[in-house]
Amino acid sequence: MNRLSAKSAYEQFHDCGFLHISNFDFSYREMESYPSLDCVPNSESFFQNIQNSLGLTLAQIGIEIDHVPFENKNSSVTHITPVAHSPKSFKSLRGHTDGAFLSLPGDASSGALLIPELIILFCIRNPEQIATTLYPLDNIKKHLSATTIAQLRQEKFHIDVQDGWSLPSGYKTHLMPKSILANSENVDYVRFSHSQVLPLSKQANQAFQEMIGALEPSELKIELAPGDLLVIHNQRCIHGRSSAPTMNSSPVARRWLLRFYGKSTPTA
Repeated sequence: MNRLSAKSAYEQFHDCGFLHISNFDFSYREMESYPSLDCVPNSESFFQNIQNSLGLTLAQIGIEIDHVPFENKNSSVTHITPVAHSPKSFKSLRGHTDGAFLSLPGDASSGALLIPELIILFCIRNPEQIATTLYPLDNIKKHLSATTIAQLRQEKFHIDVQDGWSLPSGYKTHLMPKSILANSENVDYVRFSHSQVLPLSKQANQAFQEMIGALEPSELKIELAPGDLLVIHNQRCIHGRSSAPTMNSSPVARRWLLRFYGKSTPTA
């Protein structure tokens, strides 16, 4: 893996919004089959080995694997790969943050459930070099006016529950108006979804549309190679997918990532 000091790595994924570690782990070679409803190869033992490996290495740079309930049926690891029963998985994926309807650090009306802090993607294969798209918040803000940023910091947006999430009984915080940006200790944080955000005023809608327009000039693309690790700060960086294989492509020609959630543990 690329050698980074704990301090510089922490600063990169917190301030820049992501951390890309090339050649992190090649034990993916143990997985010879493609995931399907009928076959997930060496699932429990292999995933535990990967998780243990991730945990030991990430701890050195101030990252800890975090279990996030209520998403993907409470699973600690998720296959990110095109599958026949999910046509959406064969398409490009617009920029978003996971759990955008939950709370951010600095929310005036914070709920008990926070948006997952970090998304950890481990690449098993990517033969068609499909890119993960990243939109770091600091890049986006360079394309926004001060008036727009001020609007995005106001609680003038309704954000609905995203697909794949199931909330505990009685949870209603997501029904309260929220801001797109929240500030804590002079750091801005972001929540975003193209389809689940409803601006509640004309000014809020104008600000939201300006933010959508700022995504394209802010975009970065990373084509993960087998064995690569990508850590995305889910509260500081919007992410998506540039494209996906067609339904006619063979399974071995389809990108296959494992996704974990994580949280930062700043080091001295």
